[in-house]
Amino acid sequence: MANLYGYNTSSAYKLGGTDSRYGQNLHREIHKENKRVAKPVAKAKNGLANLVLVAMFFVMAFAVVSGYVAINEANNEISSLKSEYNEIVASNQAIQVKIDKAIDLNKLQSVAGERFGMVRPERYQMFYVDLQMGDFSEKTSDKVESEKSQKIANMGVPGVITGALNIFR
Repeated sequence: MANLYGYNTSSAYKLGGTDSRYGQNLHREIHKENKRVAKPVAKAKNGLANLVLVAMFFVMAFAVVSGYVAINEANNEISSLKSEYNEIVASNQAIQVKIDKAIDLNKLQSVAGERFGMVRPERYQMFYVDLQMGDFSEKTSDKVESEKSQKIANMGVPGVITGALNIFR
């Protein structure tokens, strides 16, 4: 650091306000010293910022990879459940075929008669209901066209107004 005082043959005087050139040089030297101290701090801050950025990159990459892993595990679970479902459906079908083959109508009739006292109904106990409807035709094209025109009228603001007026008819 430079000397702040100047000496003349007769007296000493302070150099701050009288010699402007010397004050500027002094200011530059102080600024240089501050820069020398600030550079390692700035480098440390930059290094720390870079380290944080790299860490954030790895965290995001880990999050993406873990998401893909979770999706893959879910797909594996779905496929295993689907295969298990298909096996159960096939098993149920095989059991139903066995049940259908095991039913013998003659045996069923004998068991119903012997155990439960069931008999075939007599002719007088049976009656039939005629569910056939008579043949007739109906013209529907007029209805369809009126429904179409009604739908077109119900669209938009004019349709709302028309619908409101139809309510009060």
